Amino acid sequence: MTGLLLSFNAKLRASLLVASWKTTPGGIGIPGLTKTYEAALTNRGMLPVRVTVCDFVTDALEHGKNVAHSVERWDQNTSRWVFFWGIPRQDFCKPYPLGITSDSKIQTVWLWPRQSISTDFVAIQANGGLQLNDRLRFRITPFLDRSDIAVVTPPFTVDELPSEPASDLRIRH
Repeated sequence: MTGLLLSFNAKLRASLLVASWKTTPGGIGIPGLTKTYEAALTNRGMLPVRVTVCDFVTDALEHGKNVAHSVERWDQNTSRWVFFWGIPRQDFCKPYPLGITSDSKIQTVWLWPRQSISTDFVAIQANGGLQLNDRLRFRITPFLDRSDIAVVTPPFTVDELPSEPASDLRIRH
């Protein structure tokens, strides 16, 4: 009965998932930035959960999978998390230069207990409009057909900014 209930109830399936973030040292060629950020979605439950992923091949011919995500910023004026950056839902898993190729496809996969799937890494602090000490978090959408259901990471603080203006900088890699 639990398996049947899980297969139909997206909110219950999402309750088995937890999101975390990590930084990776090293820049991607943006002066002043020494790290990138990446989030992971992990199944902490006892049952597998089907999640939507982008199954892709990079321009370097490496195979990968990632989940739809965006970044939210804490707005002190409204005391709410607000959208800051993300790939529009209709563009998720679409090819882009120096990124994924036309061999990409959206599919659902089983995320087994204790298994994780990551987002792509971003130098989010290169995006214009941020200030030092801004609080951000990743918002992962594990079921692409249910954008109202998301799993969020704990917040992190912006502690570095580009040493040059943010125009024409690429934050996603």
